[in-house]
Amino acid sequence: MLSSRLTVFAVAGLLVAAGCNDTTAPNLPPNSRPSIPLKPEIIVISGSVHLTGIKLHDVVLNTGDGMEIPLAGASTALLARVDDAGVEVRGSWNLDGTFEVADFVVQMVGGTPVLDGVLVAMYDTPLKTDDRIVLGYALQLTRGDTVELKDPSTDLLAHIGERVWVAGPTDGPPTAFGVISE
Repeated sequence: MLSSRLTVFAVAGLLVAAGCNDTTAPNLPPNSRPSIPLKPEIIVISGSVHLTGIKLHDVVLNTGDGMEIPLAGASTALLARVDDAGVEVRGSWNLDGTFEVADFVVQMVGGTPVLDGVLVAMYDTPLKTDDRIVLGYALQLTRGDTVELKDPSTDLLAHIGERVWVAGPTDGPPTAFGVISE
């Protein structure tokens, strides 16, 4: 009788030990794992910005293949300022079918190639002193380098520190510009 009790206890111990496993966490089903949020894939789309007048999706991107993509996100307010411009948008799709714009670059306005960036003054010294001398003006491109501007108009210079698009030859003064952000 003693040996049958020991056998029962031994079998019970083996069953308990087999049920305990370091790979399963308590209170979780055996096949569940904590989910790790994935970074959404960044997608690049080019097209023309258009205002629809519809409150729900007031800014859309018309692509070259005829698609009309509703745009969403904080950048849509800036995109609304460049209605009818050719742009490249980067972002990801939302579950509701809109495209969440992470950032964008204006590439064409009125069929003319443009540069998109922040208008800056170039000084003789990087230190902020009252006696600095302005050597010229440049556009710090939204995605890239700095491009010097030759003889910008006083109207354009009123927008130093703002994001603008600029059209014109690289060896002459800008012929047109527009304000993207103030």
